[in-house]
Amino acid sequence: MVDIKSNIHLIWLSISDKEKPATEWRSGECGPKTERKASPKTVSGNFGKITQLHAPTSIDHQAAIVDKIRTGSRSNPEGEPMISPRTLLTSLFCVAVFSSLGTAQDLARYRDFQFGMSLESVAKQTNMDAAAAKTIHQRPAVIQTLQWDQSSYSDRAAKDRSLRSIRFDFYNGELSKMIVTYDPVRTDGLTTDDMIEAISAIYGPATKPEKTIAVSTSSTYADNEKVLACWEDAQYSYNLFRSFYGNAFGLYAISKKLDLMASDSGREADRLDKLEAPEKELAQQMKQEEDKREAQEKARLISKPNFRP
Repeated sequence: MVDIKSNIHLIWLSISDKEKPATEWRSGECGPKTERKASPKTVSGNFGKITQLHAPTSIDHQAAIVDKIRTGSRSNPEGEPMISPRTLLTSLFCVAVFSSLGTAQDLARYRDFQFGMSLESVAKQTNMDAAAAKTIHQRPAVIQTLQWDQSSYSDRAAKDRSLRSIRFDFYNGELSKMIVTYDPVRTDGLTTDDMIEAISAIYGPATKPEKTIAVSTSSTYADNEKVLACWEDAQYSYNLFRSFYGNAFGLYAISKKLDLMASDSGREADRLDKLEAPEKELAQQMKQEEDKREAQEKARLISKPNFRP
């Protein structure tokens, strides 16, 4: 945004300089205008030389322009509309803003996967069955995870062996987190700076915050990993790390909003699980005893008719 303001300031100064002669002419500070003769100008191009003539500017023509400026008319002496400096500045500002937005990095997407997409869509992209997703919690929100590895990525993976695995986490069916692990064989010899350079080509300049993240490439355990570089905005965050085990590079990517809701829901689910644990344990014991009695009864019905003392 600083660059945009600087560019607009320079444009405004340029416009002011162009208006200065007209201002001086209106106030009488500028000397009398003299008629300029046309002079030929030769322009060279790919299609040969073309001779052009500058149209002479007469005193009457200049006076007409000055009169238009004094009276506030929006057209030039030929009747064509003139663009005011304010209109020009506004137009250039809009162009600068939209050009800046057009160059913004799309942190909402990693490869073919966009945050917020459904479990079914991710399963389709990876040629997996959505039923393979594991449900971590069912209340207060449904938290699910889908583990992908290289062998299940079909033909697309054959063309890109950089990836070893991706863990997809879902909050109420929406993609909230991706934990990417790169193939150590394919990244062999690459330095941290090499990885930062490659990722920055997609997501823009990186920062290097002093922080760690809890990385769980599976649903069974998590490790605290040092963040090597970070790419983020108000909605999304990508964090480069290197696993302590296996020395593999990885990328921890989240939708801040969805991941926050998933974390809150997960803590609440754990709290409810602890409260319900005694009741669930008692129900489990009763079920086991009932299953044992049913098995004994079936065995009795088979054994009794065949028993001979």
